[in-house]
Amino acid sequence: MFRTRDHCGVLPDGIMTKQAKIMQLASVKAKASVVSGLKLWHAFATTVLCYSAAATIPPRREDDILAYIQLFSNVGTCRNYLCHLMLACTVMGHHDHKWYGPSVKRYIKGLENMVRAVHPGPARTRFLLTRTIFVALSVWFAKEKLFVFKAIHELSWHLLLRTQDECLTVYAGSDEHVTHQPKHIRCSVWIEQGVLNVRLKTRKNKPLGSHLRCGHTCGQGTSCCAVCTLQPLLQDVKDGQKLWQITPANFLAGVRCALQYLELKTAAEGISFKSWRAGKAQWLVDNNHAIGTVLQAGEWAGRAFLHYAVPEMDVQQILPVSWQVPDDEDERADAGEWKMLRQGNDGEMASKKQGGDGKIG
Repeated sequence: MFRTRDHCGVLPDGIMTKQAKIMQLASVKAKASVVSGLKLWHAFATTVLCYSAAATIPPRREDDILAYIQLFSNVGTCRNYLCHLMLACTVMGHHDHKWYGPSVKRYIKGLENMVRAVHPGPARTRFLLTRTIFVALSVWFAKEKLFVFKAIHELSWHLLLRTQDECLTVYAGSDEHVTHQPKHIRCSVWIEQGVLNVRLKTRKNKPLGSHLRCGHTCGQGTSCCAVCTLQPLLQDVKDGQKLWQITPANFLAGVRCALQYLELKTAAEGISFKSWRAGKAQWLVDNNHAIGTVLQAGEWAGRAFLHYAVPEMDVQQILPVSWQVPDDEDERADAGEWKMLRQGNDGEMASKKQGGDGKIG
């Protein structure tokens, strides 16, 4: 069976020669998704539809796209990947998108309606980390002297970070990183006057990044203070020096091993990289924190917050209808990517008709 993860290693020559232009049109956060989308279409077109490797763009027929989009169960991902294909066609001079016809649009609309019918409420992460398990893991990591695991674990929880993208490679930083962060550093941390500072170069919905802060939590009667955990790791290190780098597989395997040792079999089987961010958000909701507090803590700008709403919450009274359609936060590149890229394509085509250079913004 052909799967969406079975990407080929390279793009066709025609796309590679236009790669700089494609990346120029794509947003900072959408670049990786554009490459992934084009690789997927190229692999599907050559292996399933028997296209020539040098002629996968533009698609030949609307029926080919109908076969392609049946790979997707997430309507947001489906739209984004079609948009990536449309962008590549436009850059390569194929402005007549006949392959994106009425049948394709009806299929996408039907997929959207099916998602609404199957998931009328908020989508749920499979396993949410609770505060009890969070504390138990912190204590176990400290006991086993796995301080890097403890630091990643507590950073993810206290600051609602996206563990896989934002916590696994971390550098020592300083106040200068707020305005002048080195290009090769995605995440840097430092402690200033007892406050832990985390500077993220880019973040979903925040292309200029974020500067997050966290104070001591020692007074809460636990040994899960991120400031105290990071303090020894930051001693005698230079600004810009790498504090740790761990692969996603190794980190998750270590956490599962700890949970099994603690005889938390269900947690060990269900934990994923979403569990920290989603678990802390759910904990905030369960402890009667305001909706605005949860949105601010996780820096959500759209309906992804609904992944962490309690079932009893009447979201229809507090959020606009456009936010109430569930989507997968990991699969979609960005909440506004589809709209942004469609606007980019339309803008380029309009400018070419008027004799412009087709640049956005």
